[in-house]
Amino acid sequence: LRWTALRGSLESTRSTDPIPLLNSVVGQVLSTGVAFLSDDVQQELDRTGRSAFLAREQIRSVVMVPLGGEHPRRGVLVAGWRRPRALPEEAAGVLQSLAERAAIALAQAELHLREQAALRQAQLERSSLEAIFDSMTDAVLTTDLAGRIVRLNRRAVSWAQDDATSAIGQLATAAFPLVDQVGRAATASERQVTSQEANLHLPSGELIPVESVVSPIRDANGDILGAVQVLRDLRPQREVEQLKANIISLVSHELRTPLSHIKGYASSLLQSDVSWDPETQRDFITSIERQADRLARLITDLLEISRLDAGGAANLERVPLHPAMVVERGIRQARPNAGNHPIRTSVDENLPDVLATSEERRVGKECRSRWSP
Repeated sequence: LRWTALRGSLESTRSTDPIPLLNSVVGQVLSTGVAFLSDDVQQELDRTGRSAFLAREQIRSVVMVPLGGEHPRRGVLVAGWRRPRALPEEAAGVLQSLAERAAIALAQAELHLREQAALRQAQLERSSLEAIFDSMTDAVLTTDLAGRIVRLNRRAVSWAQDDATSAIGQLATAAFPLVDQVGRAATASERQVTSQEANLHLPSGELIPVESVVSPIRDANGDILGAVQVLRDLRPQREVEQLKANIISLVSHELRTPLSHIKGYASSLLQSDVSWDPETQRDFITSIERQADRLARLITDLLEISRLDAGGAANLERVPLHPAMVVERGIRQARPNAGNHPIRTSVDENLPDVLATSEERRVGKECRSRWSP
């Protein structure tokens, strides 16, 4: 508790000075809610030793009235005189009336402060929501019960058939014309949450795939006031899906190549009407093993792709490898398809190493003895 409004000729007390509540007359009035009156408070001080404020200011006659009722008491109204028996007859009644008015004024001031704080908080929340609303990468718009646009964010403005000023008040179906896969107008109910994929006509004439999600806006009683519609651009998703399809197609082709080699060498070895010498058999078996290793690497790559797709981390550790080893590896893989055509290579020894996976380095080490003259 501190002094807040002081009037009169005070010697040492200043506004905002703390007021001790324990062992003080002010604390007694504040805690009990009972007014304190004395024609000669010095006798009370001599007996109890309470209220350093009264002693310090040499106050002899005093009236102390609590501000407010039982709960909450907001302070104490004090009037004092420096001579004994100076209390006017009507002092208690006047101060009581003044205290009641002061308590009402304090309550109104506190209510005003709370309202101002609530208003600032509401403005802050509104500004935060508007910032989030405008920064969303999806197009977002709200409509009334008639389906007319009430508000839209920046992305929606860039997609609307008219500018933001002209779009407000227009039908959402006119500002954002959606068509299904066969070219018919795509509509959605505003009374329940709906989600559908459609194509959106942009002002530039471009037709882009979007996902449209419509949700009703309800008041506290559950009555529908309008709807909010979110349009999400599906082009990045379609690009990722196409990339996945291309990778699967490429990997499928890569898987068939070693399988064809394994099948060809194994069938040749199993032919009963042909007798292969030990060196040729060993070469066939070595080729089968090499193609099996290649097949294992392709399967490992597929697992890495699946791990990346699931949000995991791929093993991208790279090690240095000489280009000649990479060339030799390619020749070994392509030799079965070369027939009797000779293959000659010339790789400069001074070329810098390239970065390769640890598996490629292992294969390169196996090739070193065959590549070296």
